[in-house]
Amino acid sequence: MTIGMMGRVVLAMGLAMGTLGASTQVGEGCVLNKGIYTCNRVEFMAAWKSAGTVTVEASSRDKMAAAQLREMLGKMGKKLGETGDLTVLVAPRDENGVEVGPAGVELGSLRVYAQGAEGKRGNLVWAETYVGQPDMSWPAVVHALVSQFQGKFGKI
Repeated sequence: MTIGMMGRVVLAMGLAMGTLGASTQVGEGCVLNKGIYTCNRVEFMAAWKSAGTVTVEASSRDKMAAAQLREMLGKMGKKLGETGDLTVLVAPRDENGVEVGPAGVELGSLRVYAQGAEGKRGNLVWAETYVGQPDMSWPAVVHALVSQFQGKFGKI
């Protein structure tokens, strides 16, 4: 592994793209290449530290996920608001295709976006993926993602 590659951390498997060989710039800190997000940890940590307010984005049908994200952010010392410096959300996996065998598959991802124009979500700055057994419930996947993210960044 080269030094340049060590500075970038492979974080999340992205959704399958039409041109898997192409590299696509997703945001200021992330690149999607062959279905895998690579994000700049150093840039993200700086953005995370400086974020005064964080917004939780969740479907109205997924109150459990929103509650877990809010609780995590509170424990991490982040102030919650309608429009924040960063937006955090969880997304279930793309369920296209057939799963064969007990091997781990991507079950969901926790994503962090920079602030965009007019209070909207901006560029992707971090993507955290959880890989596990396909029969795991969504609440368990969200809990695993929250724990994984908090384990990496809870002490910044």
